[in-house]
Order: sequence, then structure tokens, then C-alpha cells
Amino acid sequence: MEATYYLDESELDYKFFKSLKSTFKGKRLTLNLKAESPDKMTVSAFEQKIQQRQNSPVSYLFEGDSFDDITSQLLKGESVDIEKYKKVKP
Repeated sequence: MEATYYLDESELDYKFFKSLKSTFKGKRLTLNLKAESPDKMTVSAFEQKIQQRQNSPVSYLFEGDSFDDITSQLLKGESVDIEKYKKVKP
């Protein structure tokens, strides 16, 4: 029996391990853990994301230095309300 789990680190808790024990009861297991790198994306996946965003009815419009200000705040870990920049296509 083989299973693949895609999890965030926060999901590796007692409940998850208890579920594993129940699923594989009485079996010897081999665990291989691999951290995904969210920064690495294939060119085709990147192009697909762009296409999805272009077809989305929602976009954001930043004027002047507002984009620089927002990115600076995000990089500092500050919360940012970008709803005022939201535009919905008719």
C-alpha cells in the first residue's frame, strides 16, 4: 500500500500521525519527506498562472508609489489592506 500526502508543516500534528497509525496499522513504514520550494516554478506553470490571472474578473490597480509602499510593508511583515485597489471587470 502506498499513499502520498501533500501537507503544510502545521498539519504535521498528533491527529495526522494518529491517522497514519490507523491507516497503516500493523505495517512497517518507510517515510520520505521532501520540502517543496514555492520559489521554483516551471515556465509552463508560470505561464498558466499568468493566463489564469489575465482571465480573472478581479484585478488590482496601483497608482504612483502605492505598489512600492505596499511591497515594502509586506516585506516587513506588516498587514496590508489591498481591497481599496481591487477592480472587478464588468
